[in-house]
Amino acid sequence: MSLPIFLETEIILRLWLKTVPEYTVIFTRLIIVNILIDSISGPLMTAAQASGRIKLYQSVVGGLLILNLPISYLFLKLGFDPQITIYVSICISILALYARLKIINPLVNMKIMEYMNAVVFRIIPVVLIAFIPPFLIYYTLEGNFVRLLFTGAISVISVLTTIYYLGLNKSEKQFMNCKVKQLISKIKS
Repeated sequence: MSLPIFLETEIILRLWLKTVPEYTVIFTRLIIVNILIDSISGPLMTAAQASGRIKLYQSVVGGLLILNLPISYLFLKLGFDPQITIYVSICISILALYARLKIINPLVNMKIMEYMNAVVFRIIPVVLIAFIPPFLIYYTLEGNFVRLLFTGAISVISVLTTIYYLGLNKSEKQFMNCKVKQLISKIKS
């Protein structure tokens, strides 16, 4: 659901705020990217907690995440634009994801490449391909409320289709097909 918000950030903010402050659009888009990266890490945190040995995990990941403040401060002192703070946060989120994987590997016997293949390398093509149709709508139509609605609808269709064909493995597709059939049966009865 972040795709139409990412593309149509300016229109959404204009509808909501009327006057959009400088940097708000770029901040919003970068925060969406950062949240998506962090969302991949949620299950890893749960796995670390389930192992019962979270001291190292919390120390390393917490230490990395707290670096946001001093590094961002340094870049701002050097004269960088305010959005540098979110770029720093994105970079640290990627480092924290890697640290989580390294720490969790021995705790729950999860190999890093297995995780990368099962999660990250399945997400990347879905994102790249699902982005194309709404992106074309975004750049083809004039920026208004109609484009916002159209981009939203095309995004949902594009993302769901791409997830089904590229993001799901065979057993996941079978599970989804079964659930859809059950839903259709309930609706008919």
